[in-house]
Amino acid sequence: MVPLILWKIVVFVFGMCVGSFLNVCIYRIPKRKSIVFPASHCPKCKTPIKWYHNIPVLSYLFLKGRCAFCGKKISVCYPLVETISAIFALMCFNKFFVGQGDLALAFIFYAFLCALIVITGIDLKYFIIPDIISISGIIMGIIFSFIFPQIHHTANHLHALWLSVLSCLIASGTLFLIAVIGSVIFKKEAMGLGDVKLVGLFGAFLGYKYALLSIFLSSIIGSIFGIGMILFGKAKLQTRIPFGPYLAAGAFLSLFYGDILIDWYIRLLTMGL
Repeated sequence: MVPLILWKIVVFVFGMCVGSFLNVCIYRIPKRKSIVFPASHCPKCKTPIKWYHNIPVLSYLFLKGRCAFCGKKISVCYPLVETISAIFALMCFNKFFVGQGDLALAFIFYAFLCALIVITGIDLKYFIIPDIISISGIIMGIIFSFIFPQIHHTANHLHALWLSVLSCLIASGTLFLIAVIGSVIFKKEAMGLGDVKLVGLFGAFLGYKYALLSIFLSSIIGSIFGIGMILFGKAKLQTRIPFGPYLAAGAFLSLFYGDILIDWYIRLLTMGL
């Protein structure tokens, strides 16, 4: 038997390698470039990166954050994405495989989190949420729900399929309604359709309960960060702020801590009554 700690190390390294690919997606998808060809290269001097200069995190540290060929600085976002990806992989492994004995769920929800990483990276830089990720993710979520009904805590494949589709519609419809009301109140577009499609992705994978919780949590997180940025002079009331990262944060919290948060909220309401 292989010790569990060794499996966790393998999973962590695997997550870093996947994170390296996610960096490629974040950089190339908004530019409508292939995520497969050409091979990785320096965005400044265009020189192809040697394999030993492309080891996740370690190469960045060894090269002191600079290209080995032109010496230009490499964004700290690269090792950050690789590290976050590795942490997410380990968290999914611990929760769904070690905790529940379900390797399929570990892979499925890790893929879901990888999509959130890419969406967050792109939205922060370009203020867009690509349909190729959100809509493709919705389709994959519905397909996975049918094949692996345990995603929605049922053994019935058709029931899981129905729950996935229904949850997608409820989540998207809810955020769309919020966006319409916000546009009327503020006399301008309050939220893009990319965000509406993104929560549809949440519904397809997480179910409507956790998708709605994600929306609720994202509004709290977004408000805290928004107020903080205004207080520290980093933004104004009119400043455009991407909402995708806050939605992604809400989905992450819902996936891992949704039951705890819902139980806590219900107890809080009960105490208040």
